[in-house]
Amino acid sequence: MNLREQIAKDIGTFINNNEFFEDHDVNGQTLSVMIDNDAFKGRSRQPTDLYNATSGVSIGSIILYVKESDMEDRPVIEQHLRLDGKLYLVSSCNENMGMLEIGLEANEA
Repeated sequence: MNLREQIAKDIGTFINNNEFFEDHDVNGQTLSVMIDNDAFKGRSRQPTDLYNATSGVSIGSIILYVKESDMEDRPVIEQHLRLDGKLYLVSSCNENMGMLEIGLEANEA
């Protein structure tokens, strides 16, 4: 068994609701996910990504981590995604070893 196969076998160990993951409503489906509110703080971003000067609306960003096989459909950039009733826009979606890292943005007044 190679490392990728071993990680796929053990992914349930990492997705543990007693640690970092919690159940959330994602597009009407209850999924075990981890939400990272601080992920964008260390990344380089353009000022216009964070604040729309013409409208006076700032953009809040989070990253959602979820087991790829738990998602009915893999999100695509600029798709709407509803997380716990709040509407977000998908800004990125990357797969790594069976996990999806989904960047989400929402307007904040």
